[in-house]
Amino acid sequence: MIRAAALAALLLPTAALADSLALNLASHHYVVGNFNEHNWGVGYEHDLGNGWVATVGAYKNSFDVMTAYAGGAWRYELLPGVRVGAAAIAMTGYGDHIPVPFMAAPLLEIGPHALRVRAMVVPGQVATLQAVIGF
Repeated sequence: MIRAAALAALLLPTAALADSLALNLASHHYVVGNFNEHNWGVGYEHDLGNGWVATVGAYKNSFDVMTAYAGGAWRYELLPGVRVGAAAIAMTGYGDHIPVPFMAAPLLEIGPHALRVRAMVVPGQVATLQAVIGF
Protein backbone atom coordinates (compact mmCIF):
# COMPACT_ATOMS: atom_id res chain seq x y z
CA MET A 1 0.00 0.00 0.00
CA ILE A 2 2.78 2.45 0.91
CA ARG A 3 4.62 1.67 -2.33
CA ALA A 4 1.47 2.29 -4.35
CA ALA A 5 0.90 5.63 -2.60
CA ALA A 6 4.52 6.66 -3.21
CA LEU A 7 4.28 5.68 -6.87
CA ALA A 8 1.01 7.59 -7.25
CA ALA A 9 2.60 10.70 -5.71
CA LEU A 10 5.44 10.50 -8.24
CA LEU A 11 3.04 10.19 -11.15
CA LEU A 12 0.53 12.89 -10.19
CA PRO A 13 0.43 15.76 -12.69
CA THR A 14 2.19 18.88 -11.42
CA ALA A 15 0.73 21.50 -13.76
CA ALA A 16 -0.05 23.77 -10.80
CA LEU A 17 2.97 23.47 -8.53
CA ALA A 18 3.05 25.32 -5.23
CA ASP A 19 5.88 27.54 -3.97
CA SER A 20 9.38 26.09 -3.66
CA LEU A 21 12.80 26.53 -2.13
CA ALA A 22 15.67 26.10 -4.63
CA LEU A 23 19.09 25.07 -3.28
CA ASN A 24 22.03 25.82 -5.58
CA LEU A 25 24.45 22.89 -5.44
CA ALA A 26 27.10 23.02 -8.15
CA SER A 27 28.11 24.22 -11.58
CA HIS A 28 30.41 23.11 -14.37
CA HIS A 29 32.05 25.69 -16.63
CA TYR A 30 32.76 24.91 -20.28
CA VAL A 31 35.14 27.83 -20.74
CA VAL A 32 38.79 28.08 -19.72
CA GLY A 33 39.40 29.71 -16.36
CA ASN A 34 39.57 29.21 -12.63
CA PHE A 35 35.91 29.24 -11.58
CA ASN A 36 34.01 28.44 -8.42
CA GLU A 37 32.22 25.15 -9.19
CA HIS A 38 30.33 25.09 -5.85
CA ASN A 39 27.75 27.86 -6.21
CA TRP A 40 26.05 27.38 -2.83
CA GLY A 41 22.92 29.46 -2.43
CA VAL A 42 19.19 29.52 -1.88
CA GLY A 43 16.20 30.89 -3.76
CA TYR A 44 12.46 31.23 -3.25
CA GLU A 45 10.06 30.48 -6.10
CA HIS A 46 6.46 31.66 -6.15
CA ASP A 47 4.03 29.80 -8.42
CA LEU A 48 2.16 32.22 -10.70
CA GLY A 49 0.14 29.49 -12.44
CA ASN A 50 0.16 28.06 -15.97
CA GLY A 51 3.77 26.89 -15.58
CA TRP A 52 5.16 30.34 -14.63
CA VAL A 53 7.16 31.09 -11.45
CA ALA A 54 8.76 34.25 -10.07
CA THR A 55 12.06 33.73 -8.26
CA VAL A 56 14.46 35.62 -5.98
CA GLY A 57 17.58 34.42 -4.23
CA ALA A 58 21.30 34.62 -3.61
CA TYR A 59 24.32 32.41 -4.31
CA LYS A 60 28.12 32.48 -4.42
CA ASN A 61 28.84 33.05 -8.11
CA SER A 62 31.53 31.69 -10.42
CA PHE A 63 33.98 34.36 -9.23
CA ASP A 64 33.38 33.68 -5.47
CA VAL A 65 31.25 36.82 -5.08
CA MET A 66 27.80 36.82 -3.47
CA THR A 67 25.11 37.36 -6.11
CA ALA A 68 21.50 38.40 -5.64
CA TYR A 69 19.03 37.56 -8.40
CA ALA A 70 15.41 38.03 -9.42
CA GLY A 71 13.57 36.70 -12.42
CA GLY A 72 11.21 34.05 -13.63
CA ALA A 73 10.82 30.74 -15.35
CA TRP A 74 8.30 28.86 -17.42
CA ARG A 75 7.99 25.06 -17.24
CA TYR A 76 6.01 22.56 -19.28
CA GLU A 77 5.30 19.05 -18.00
CA LEU A 78 6.58 16.82 -20.79
CA LEU A 79 5.89 13.56 -18.90
CA PRO A 80 4.70 12.94 -15.33
CA GLY A 81 7.53 14.24 -13.13
CA VAL A 82 9.55 15.59 -16.08
CA ARG A 83 9.39 19.31 -16.90
CA VAL A 84 11.25 21.33 -19.52
CA GLY A 85 11.30 25.09 -19.83
CA ALA A 86 13.39 28.24 -19.66
CA ALA A 87 14.54 30.67 -16.97
CA ALA A 88 15.63 34.30 -17.16
CA ILE A 89 17.15 36.28 -14.28
CA ALA A 90 18.76 39.64 -13.61
CA MET A 91 21.70 39.39 -11.20
CA THR A 92 24.32 41.34 -9.28
CA GLY A 93 27.92 40.58 -8.34
CA TYR A 94 29.58 39.92 -11.68
CA GLY A 95 31.17 43.34 -12.26
CA ASP A 96 33.18 43.49 -15.50
CA HIS A 97 32.99 39.70 -15.98
CA ILE A 98 29.49 39.95 -17.45
CA PRO A 99 28.73 43.33 -19.09
CA VAL A 100 24.96 42.74 -19.07
CA PRO A 101 23.86 41.24 -15.72
CA PHE A 102 21.23 38.97 -17.27
CA MET A 103 21.05 35.24 -17.89
CA ALA A 104 18.61 33.10 -19.87
CA ALA A 105 18.84 29.32 -20.00
CA PRO A 106 16.85 26.22 -20.87
CA LEU A 107 16.01 23.98 -17.92
CA LEU A 108 15.08 20.40 -17.11
CA GLU A 109 13.37 19.31 -13.87
CA ILE A 110 12.93 15.71 -12.78
CA GLY A 111 10.91 14.49 -9.82
CA PRO A 112 7.70 15.22 -7.96
CA HIS A 113 6.96 18.69 -6.60
CA ALA A 114 8.06 17.77 -3.06
CA LEU A 115 11.68 17.07 -4.12
CA ARG A 116 13.05 17.48 -7.61
CA VAL A 117 16.35 18.07 -9.37
CA ARG A 118 16.82 20.93 -11.84
CA ALA A 119 19.58 21.40 -14.38
CA MET A 120 20.10 24.59 -16.38
CA VAL A 121 22.63 25.18 -19.15
CA VAL A 122 23.94 28.45 -20.56
CA PRO A 123 25.21 27.04 -23.89
CA GLY A 124 28.99 27.19 -24.22
CA GLN A 125 29.40 28.67 -20.73
CA VAL A 126 28.11 26.82 -17.68
CA ALA A 127 25.71 24.14 -16.44
CA THR A 128 24.14 24.38 -12.98
CA LEU A 129 22.45 21.86 -10.69
CA GLN A 130 19.79 22.61 -8.08
CA ALA A 131 17.72 20.63 -5.62
CA VAL A 132 14.19 22.04 -5.39
CA ILE A 133 11.91 21.45 -2.40
CA GLY A 134 8.22 22.17 -2.82
CA PHE A 135 5.85 23.21 -0.06
